[in-house]
Amino acid sequence: MVLAATSRYEIAVKNLQQKIDVLISSSPTTFIFKVPPNLRQANSKDYEPEIIYVGPYHHGKEHLKEMEKLKLNYLESLLRREHPNKSNCLEGYVAACATEKGRFEASYADGVVMSHDESLEMMVLDGCFVVELLRKFKNPELIEVSDILFYDNVNLDNVTRDLLLFENQLPFWFLSMIFGLTKLPHEGENDLGFMVIDFFRGITVLLQRTPTQQLLRQWSGSGRDQIVGSDLLGLLHGEVANLRGNRFDPCVRGSLIK
Repeated sequence: MVLAATSRYEIAVKNLQQKIDVLISSSPTTFIFKVPPNLRQANSKDYEPEIIYVGPYHHGKEHLKEMEKLKLNYLESLLRREHPNKSNCLEGYVAACATEKGRFEASYADGVVMSHDESLEMMVLDGCFVVELLRKFKNPELIEVSDILFYDNVNLDNVTRDLLLFENQLPFWFLSMIFGLTKLPHEGENDLGFMVIDFFRGITVLLQRTPTQQLLRQWSGSGRDQIVGSDLLGLLHGEVANLRGNRFDPCVRGSLIK
């Protein structure tokens, strides 16, 4: 009877085991999802970036194209500051992104639907923009007078909101890589953690505390390699939960900005 039962359920057992194996192998790298349709239908505007997008989910939307010029300006000023030979420096950024392109795209549950070259352009532009935005906020002397984000009619609060939207995320390990490639001489390995806290300090009084060394080790340096499934929203939600004394639940990370 035992043998008969084993034979009878063999296919079902095998299929379930294969699905479990696929889940185990894919879940650590895929962590940026789209909002479920039922939630989007009820509050569609709550999940749409108003000014700027990062990552593939809102790439190319017409009302967001104007800010692509700002991303290019940020990249150009970075290259000008980084190295007199802009072409060689830019090639280094693209090459680094190409090396991690598979891992980057695997972070998104819905994938990256664009050509190879277009994907690399997005990675360089979006990654450099976010890191430079954090860097300029921390170091105002780097802000140029032509920067519409700080000196013109673009609301920095709206950009902050956009960068905390569920679908509008970049992997934190990727931002750490870009930070390492573009690091200024006076910047230390933990400075990215300080920059993130400084930039988003206004969203909750809990983040107005001084960042702990434990937090900075977790977010930066050698500790960043341990953060496999994290983005800015997830990391900030986790830090707020830790400061409250609660256990971090990544499934409810969106509650951070409610």
